[in-house]
Amino acid sequence: MTVETQEYYSLITSAGLAAEAAAKQAGTALSFATVEVGHGGGSSYDPTPDQAALLGKWWEGPVEKVYRDAGNPAVLYIEATIPSNVGGDWVREAAVRLPDGTRYALIKHAPMEKTLPASGQSTELTLVLALTISNQVNVSVEVDPTNYARREDVTAALGEHTGSADPHPQYAKRSDEEIGFIAPAAIQDLSPGGTYVVDSSAASRSVRLPSPSGADRRPTTIIRRGANPVDVLRQVGTDTIEGAAEDLRLDKNYQVVVLAPSSATDWQILNRRK
Repeated sequence: MTVETQEYYSLITSAGLAAEAAAKQAGTALSFATVEVGHGGGSSYDPTPDQAALLGKWWEGPVEKVYRDAGNPAVLYIEATIPSNVGGDWVREAAVRLPDGTRYALIKHAPMEKTLPASGQSTELTLVLALTISNQVNVSVEVDPTNYARREDVTAALGEHTGSADPHPQYAKRSDEEIGFIAPAAIQDLSPGGTYVVDSSAASRSVRLPSPSGADRRPTTIIRRGANPVDVLRQVGTDTIEGAAEDLRLDKNYQVVVLAPSSATDWQILNRRK
């Protein structure tokens, strides 16, 4: 089908129409295998339904995605990606082939240069080819999950992520954790899952970890503010800190420590930052 009112368009070839008729009669679906790209012999031209081949083919690769237009099911989008190390030529024509090699459609493509790495400006080039088909044609529309996501797929996923009230349920929400500021005073007990800024500017400080719980594994973050050390004490009993032979000290070498219960009796150092 030719869209004569558009400068760049696609058409179903005579061979493609025959393949449609055969598939309809057999009750099977059409599928698309490869995309061909050519330079058009040096200029743009109007393809014809009986054209046997591209005028200047220089690349052929697999179809990566086939999907329908959301607003018009008669329009199919077919994607293929030309690798970054292929090119040094122009895209002016394209064709879509069926698994048996039949050229199903020809496309008059807007001129687009595909450069090579030697030019200093080479990237992959993803072609999105629009085909208008009959509503009566049964087409196999599949998405290969090993290939790249379409821009609209990424946009939709990002919108869903940012619009979620709790996109990362594995982490405590900011509203669930208040930052505690501990000024110089007596030893203070910490709470699971809290973030604490310990002010040691006036003198050394000591804070004490809560008894670990096997059920509550939320990490506790301690930030030292000031030049003096902060002693991180264990609760009295058999509690230990894995990776620390003695009670942990945030001296001048460390500013932040993140700890989490590794069992009902042990604490584990997840991270220490200088």
